[in-house]
Amino acid sequence: MLKTNPYQQVLPPLKSIEIKGDQFVNISNIRVKNLSDLENPFQKVSKLFNLKHENVLSHENVSILYDEGLEDEAYRIEVGAEIKLYAKTDAGIFYAAITLTNLIMMEVALPYATLEDAPSVVERALHLDCGRKYFSKEWIMKFIDDLAKRKMNTLQMHFSENLGFRIESKIFPEIVSDKHLKQDEVLEIIKYAQDLFIQIIPSLDAPGHLRHILEVYPQYALEGTKKEAIDISNPKARTFMKELYDEFSDLFKSSKYFNIGSDEFVDFETIDSFTPLVDYARDILKIDDASAIDTYIDFINDMASHLEDKGFIVRVWNDGIHRLNQSEKIPLKTSIEICYWTKYHKYMAPLEVFEDKGYRIINYHAENFYYVFHVDVGIKLYKTEDWFESWNPHKFTFGQETKNESKVLGSSYAIWCDAPDIGTVRRVYNDTFEPIWAMAVKSWNKDTRLSYDAFTNLILNYYL
Repeated sequence: MLKTNPYQQVLPPLKSIEIKGDQFVNISNIRVKNLSDLENPFQKVSKLFNLKHENVLSHENVSILYDEGLEDEAYRIEVGAEIKLYAKTDAGIFYAAITLTNLIMMEVALPYATLEDAPSVVERALHLDCGRKYFSKEWIMKFIDDLAKRKMNTLQMHFSENLGFRIESKIFPEIVSDKHLKQDEVLEIIKYAQDLFIQIIPSLDAPGHLRHILEVYPQYALEGTKKEAIDISNPKARTFMKELYDEFSDLFKSSKYFNIGSDEFVDFETIDSFTPLVDYARDILKIDDASAIDTYIDFINDMASHLEDKGFIVRVWNDGIHRLNQSEKIPLKTSIEICYWTKYHKYMAPLEVFEDKGYRIINYHAENFYYVFHVDVGIKLYKTEDWFESWNPHKFTFGQETKNESKVLGSSYAIWCDAPDIGTVRRVYNDTFEPIWAMAVKSWNKDTRLSYDAFTNLILNYYL
């Protein structure tokens, strides 16, 4: 009888563990082979964990086999006289290699067993506000390493905000903040992430959150918004945004998604006070009983179609869409995916509205997963112990739960830097280490019964 089952120490927790008899594998017999082979998943994993040559895997009694019957990121490990890793995809093999490496690093004998594992949701993400606050290429790459170790697969780079524009623009260099990433650095980040099976999603918010840009191009600002929102009734302003999206769609051409934000454009309760927007809906869109909300939806659809023509799936935040006291005549394209983060206003659409209309949804639970350098409260961080044992990817903000799990693509933790000088990048890293790990655990295995205390003990013992 095992006193401690090493397979139960793996994070994220394995889906299935079947011990086979009472034989064990001596980990000291595991030796490296072909470490120089860049396509070898163990080469990537050994580098990821900064392991010395004599302590890493990829050896004569580990074999890699492809099984078309498994899901895309799923894997199976058979531990015996020979260790066999099965997966359908290279990503699955990579995750299997991470699990086996974690086990080896525990320095305990491994009982013969069959281990089966697969993520509960397709997307396990981190959103980084690198628009308000500068994060270096090296810092982001270190963060990517940590995402990979947690079997997370998405990083959303939010590089444009009211307080900054942090990626080099060769077409509009005048909008770029002094501290920024060069485009070559971004390409390095993208390639580095791809090698660890992490996708990078660009996030360039419009029509709001544009003050930094509109201070340079005030002629495109919507009057009455303190230069924070673009005038979406102005054809030249729309053309300007498309040119900006063109440049960054080319830079991020390997990405599947593009987030155009569309949140917090104006006070949606007074949107019809913006006369140019109402006039545009009536005179250009030819809508009887015109409302400014139709101009807003038309702008989102216009930008989305522009990016869809380039091969992207477009995403937006939920707060301005399908509000309960608005009756837009123009429907939002259902090809757009919804990043559902909040329902703090009574007229914000509940989750079920988006489900009923057929949208695909990502869970950006603002009560659990928002870390904010906040102008009023300082550092805003929700305690992991308050949600760890009760949350799963299908439980959304304000107590909402999905009716159709197949519509939920995944979940994301979000780092926001509204007041960027409140803390350092080191503070960001240290503060978010545990909650991001926790979200990764529950996103990979939504049915785990792991307690918060057990989770923190595993982190302290094996995953720091």
